[in-house]
Amino acid sequence: HNPDNKATVGVFRNGTFYLASSNTNGGGTVDKVDYIGANGGDVPLACDWNGDGITDIGYYRPSEGKFYLYLWYGDYNHQAVTPPFQYGPTNNLTRFPICGNWDGKAPVADQSNYDTVGFYDTTNGTFYLRNTNTASTDITAGATITKFADPNTLKLAPVVGRFTASPT
Repeated sequence: HNPDNKATVGVFRNGTFYLASSNTNGGGTVDKVDYIGANGGDVPLACDWNGDGITDIGYYRPSEGKFYLYLWYGDYNHQAVTPPFQYGPTNNLTRFPICGNWDGKAPVADQSNYDTVGFYDTTNGTFYLRNTNTASTDITAGATITKFADPNTLKLAPVVGRFTASPT
């Protein structure tokens, strides 16, 4: 898996995750994850779905409007966090799926604080940040809505991170 506890890289191609165990040339051990049902039209996600401090995998399928989230234990070992759930409408290609810890609570391994899904809408520059990984066809239900910028003046791609310093 990842013994040094450092973030590592990976890629997603045609429905398969390739996840490196180190950031050395060649990536150390590379786990190929092709058995969770993803396909080439899906959008990959990597976040901590259960609050244990380990990055897990998942994907968003635009044609269904559904998120598929999996706990990642390495070595071809995974577990679905929840059944696939729909958030927002189907076949909407203007919304880019994202994930993060939107409420800022410290992760706890009992799943009380964990990363959740959201969207960035490329047509209006708005982020929809949901605090639960549950179904809703209404993208605004239970979401924090943040208008970031006028998309007509900028070519924007969403990035997610913890960009302000916080005392430890």
